[in-house]
Amino acid sequence: MLAVIDACRPPVSEVNGNRQLAKRVEEATNLPLMGAPANRLRYKGPMTELTVPTPLETVDLTMTDGAIIRLRRHGNPDGPRLILAHGNGFATDAYFPFWQLLMDDYDLILYDQRNHGHNPRHDDISHHDITYFVSDMDSVLNG
Repeated sequence: MLAVIDACRPPVSEVNGNRQLAKRVEEATNLPLMGAPANRLRYKGPMTELTVPTPLETVDLTMTDGAIIRLRRHGNPDGPRLILAHGNGFATDAYFPFWQLLMDDYDLILYDQRNHGHNPRHDDISHHDITYFVSDMDSVLNG
């Protein structure tokens, strides 16, 4: 779904090959996706308040250096499991307009990178780098 905002990508309907999903994203986000080049996407109207539902479950994982990564479960616990995170900066909740479309069919496990979103602040800023992000992801996948 991140391809939606990547200016180097072809139209979203071509990226994922699923016009129905592209149409659902367009309706949920108010973005003109169908056949629109990704670098021309604009909101049609004013932004509205983003309300993320309460998770079905929350679990804190402690990383090897003491950082806490908070996992949040949403969606359909009987569906196939998807683990979603954001890139460096921002937070996974900001992508709710996209991942909400998966909630009926998938068991979603969401987490934020260390020192982002729902995670408590970890004071050792030297661990805020790709090596630790990869290690954190490995811990989430095996946690």
